[in-house]
Amino acid sequence: MDVKKLPFATVLEMLQTHPRSEPAWFAELYRLTAAYLESLDEMDRKAARRACREFGLALDGRGEIVSARDHPVFVHRENEAAPEVPEALDLHFLHPALSRELGSNPEMVYRTYLQHFGIARFDIPEIIRQFLAPKLETYRDIPDHSPPGSALLRFAYDLLQPQLSDDFTRSDDPELAEILARLPLPAADPQGRISEAPAGQIYFGSSWMGNDRLEKLYDFDPDSRFLPPRAHFRQQGFPEKRLAQFFYYIGVANAPRLLELHPHSEIQHGRWYRKYLAANEVRPEVAGSYRAVNYDCTLDRLEEIFRSPLHAGRLLLYLAAFPRRWQDTRSAEFIYQRFRTKSYKRLETNYLKWLLQHYPWLYDERESPFAPEQIFLPGKSLQRLFGDYIPYVNYPAGEEDAARENITRFLQGIGVQSHVEDLSAPQWYAILS
Repeated sequence: MDVKKLPFATVLEMLQTHPRSEPAWFAELYRLTAAYLESLDEMDRKAARRACREFGLALDGRGEIVSARDHPVFVHRENEAAPEVPEALDLHFLHPALSRELGSNPEMVYRTYLQHFGIARFDIPEIIRQFLAPKLETYRDIPDHSPPGSALLRFAYDLLQPQLSDDFTRSDDPELAEILARLPLPAADPQGRISEAPAGQIYFGSSWMGNDRLEKLYDFDPDSRFLPPRAHFRQQGFPEKRLAQFFYYIGVANAPRLLELHPHSEIQHGRWYRKYLAANEVRPEVAGSYRAVNYDCTLDRLEEIFRSPLHAGRLLLYLAAFPRRWQDTRSAEFIYQRFRTKSYKRLETNYLKWLLQHYPWLYDERESPFAPEQIFLPGKSLQRLFGDYIPYVNYPAGEEDAARENITRFLQGIGVQSHVEDLSAPQWYAILS
């Protein structure tokens, strides 16, 4: 009998027609394929590998047989459950039992067996960029034609578990951080009404923080959004495991957001930013030149907070209690380009620090606003000499807020005077005039 050897591609085609959705069956297929590839010379091995990738036979975590050529398949981390993938994402994770059948060393298993069939390594950044980001854009623009926001959120929660720890961290990749900040979350407005908002616009609520500082600081704005209590997410089926760390990782803030200015920031067109540039001798553009901010910063809605006596006082208490939030910010830097020559100008300050020192955001008892150099710390020596002829800083009190010595230290640090001997000649003139 004349027995003919079947081409390898034909064997794969037959197997694809009659597969068995069992991890053991696929493990044996991968072992036999690896052994066969080892028996070939280099040229035949390349052709056989192309055939493997062409068919891309794989078994996903739901027990479905898929082609890695048509539907991306990723290996998931050892000993961890793969994320529940919304159908619209069109990606799959390899069945975990299949990986275990092939060996205990994930890298060896991948290189020896899985890569031949086009199965990809577990790569969180790649999954976020290639699959999650487009669906978030669709959800934002056409929500009726995308997976539910809750499904995208749960997928991200499961996917990011390997990145999370007991500490509160974020991705150091700006592109990934920006994508994750678009994830839709349930959030409460200042009146407690819940709707969806992007993670990057939400603050932790009082039930997470243990205090209501952030809610009080931003309750003037009806567009402010706060994360509802854990019970809300338990009802949606979320586990407790590192839930707060997950929300922080995707952009929910536990402190007033530090906003980095970019060349097109609207803030740069404001009156106070122009004053800041002039005061720091950041020269304007001239013909043939270009100036752009390389780094500068401010706090979320800072000037709106300044305009409210109540909220400015709350900000004062917050910054006095947590001074590093503003003290440790970097110096501003600007780029100048004239024709082909580029130069940089670094300031001694930045917009946030400069505003704290120069904006009239400190209020007296009559709720009149003053810049730090125009108002004084209440103290016996000043009050004995000047009584009510000069304004004194007035701020709300609260048991949970900064200690008085921290408030004094903060105010002195931005230019408020507390002793007669510290008054400058212009201040004496202002008092006596």
